[in-house]
Formats: sequence, C-alpha cells, structure tokens
Amino acid sequence: MQSGACLECEHGVYGRYCNLSCPINCKDSTCHIHRGTCFACKPGWTEMYCDTKCREGWYGDSCRHQCSGHCRDGVACNHVTGRCDRGCDAGWTGTTCEKECDDGNYGYGCNKNCSGHCRDEFPCNKLSGQCDGGCDPGYTDANCRKKCTPMYFGLDCKERCSSHCKNNGHCNHVSGRCPDGCQDGYMDEYCNSSCKAGWYGKNCSSQCPQNCNGTCFPIDGLCKDCKEGSNGVCSEECRGGWYGANCSQQCSGYCKDKATCNHVTGQCDRGCDAGWTGASCEQVFAKWKSYVLAHPSRKLR
Repeated sequence: MQSGACLECEHGVYGRYCNLSCPINCKDSTCHIHRGTCFACKPGWTEMYCDTKCREGWYGDSCRHQCSGHCRDGVACNHVTGRCDRGCDAGWTGTTCEKECDDGNYGYGCNKNCSGHCRDEFPCNKLSGQCDGGCDPGYTDANCRKKCTPMYFGLDCKERCSSHCKNNGHCNHVSGRCPDGCQDGYMDEYCNSSCKAGWYGKNCSSQCPQNCNGTCFPIDGLCKDCKEGSNGVCSEECRGGWYGANCSQQCSGYCKDKATCNHVTGQCDRGCDAGWTGASCEQVFAKWKSYVLAHPSRKLR
C-alpha cells in the first residue's frame, strides 16, 4: 500500500499504512483511523486510548456503575464486572453483593440460620446473627439461642420459678408453669398458692378432717389442733378414760357401772357411782366425804 493511499484501514488497525493495532481495550477493537484513539472503551476502561481502569468503586461501560460497597473485607469490586472477586461481606449476597440476606439468615454467604427466638419475631442481625431488639421470653444470650438457666423463666430470664413444682421439677423456661403439676398442698398454674383453708393434698382437692379444730396442714391433712374428744389425726375418738382437747384430760372414774365418760365433755352420760355427783361425777356427797378422805384409794359403791 503506497504512502498517502490509506483511506480506510481494515478492522482493528490504524495509521498511515494501516500497520498499527488499535488499543486492546477499544470497544469492538475499532479506533480512529489516523490517531488510534478509541471511539468507546470496553467495560472497565476509560480515557482516550482506554488504557486506564475505572477509578476504585466504579465499573462497567464508561465506568458509570458504582460498586455495591459490600465486597468482603472492604475490597473494591472488579472494575470490569462489578463482582466481588473475594466474595461478599457478611450479610450480603447476589452477583455483585447487592442483596441483603433473606430474613432468618446471616453471615458470609447467608448460610447461617438465626436462632428464631428474637423478640417479637424480629429478624436477627444479618451480619452477626445477634438479636438487636432482645430475646423472646425464655431465652438469653446475644443470639438468643440459650434457654434460661433452671429455676428462671420469662423475659430476660428475670422471673424465678416456684419451688413447689411436683417432684422438685423445674418450671417451663418460657411460661413459668410447672409441667407436671404442683406438689401436694399447692395450686394454680404456677404452684405459688397454698391450699385454701379447709383443703389439702394433690391439687388441694381433699377436705380437712371434720374433727380438726380449725384447719389442717395443706400438704398431708394433719390437723393443727383437734376438736375436743379426738386424737391423732383427729379421726379417732379418745381411748376409754380420757376426753377433751387432744384427749389430754382423764375421766373422774366414778361413772355409773364402770362406764367411761363422754370422750368430748368428760361427763358421765349414764350417771354417777353411789356417793358421787356433778356432771363428771367428780364431787362426793357430804356424808361420804370423811370416808373418802380416809380411804382415797377406794371407790364408793
């Protein structure tokens, strides 16, 4: 080709003799036929000869696209594709790390699952997995994966369980309820209330014995005090010859026909032996008094 005769070069070359290759980063490998400047650059390159990378943080055609800013360890994205060659920061995903993790996932690659116990079903932090708004009742720790320690329950695990759960069990770490019920003598779903007066036992479903003088112990039903004429658990009459509260008083011994006195009042319901009078036959007739004083071990008949 003669000098000055070069009017149109072949694709990809330029110059007076069409013997120079266009810059490698010219778009479509075409450049100005005389100067060799690029009409446009391939993605990721800029300046007249397309020999300069996009400035950091930008990429693509004419370097007009901004990186997502979520490449791992703060590294800039690829100046050509916009992708993060070393991966995404924790909490981000997508081709160019432009998408946050879905709710319920977190971390690098969004491949870790949240605990599911963040307060009010709020999603966990997509970078760390922590529950920034706190935990649901019954859970603790930054990620809300840890249950309350035994004997505690509720919001922030600040509530203390009852000590009256059946078999000394622990209450539910969320609700505070005793899962197997209450010890004998206690009631309600939290087992904090003792039986009402007059009741005892499992679920406070048994009535105190009728002969209790007042109420009974809520656990076993034993009377705190018995009515007169009862002993033991207030279900047995006093044995012969005794009467009154807790059977602590002895009959006079002068009831008629050797009968025992009334186990409640101590009276001789059938009357007294000869020579004795009074409700309990504890008084001697005056005419027998000197004899009784002289013979205290003998009974008058």
